[in-house]
Amino acid sequence: MATFDNLEIDQFYLVKVLESDKITMVQAGMTTEKCVFVYEFAEEDTSYWKKKDDTIFEIIEEMTDEMVEKYEELLLEEFDDYDDFDDDGFEYEEDEEEELFTPEEKGSTKKKHKKKK
Repeated sequence: MATFDNLEIDQFYLVKVLESDKITMVQAGMTTEKCVFVYEFAEEDTSYWKKKDDTIFEIIEEMTDEMVEKYEELLLEEFDDYDDFDDDGFEYEEDEEEELFTPEEKGSTKKKHKKKK
């Protein structure tokens, strides 16, 4: 079985630490004599220390630079899409119609809510 010591520094991997885990992307950031500092990219990114001899159920794949770049592009697109919504799930839409502004509001931006689909 693979261990955290098998992870190369600065390389990205798709792994399942436990058999029942979802697949996550990880990267070893540094090592000490007995431990590895790991970045985990999942629903919530996190980082933690693992002992070098802690097991990994499966190292599924070593990611290429191109794969990592594509992953980052997808995340940026998702973040940009999410940025258009407020915390209630409503999409903001810029309203360019001048007559909606009162004299005090000129220069400010009015926004309408549009329900997220």
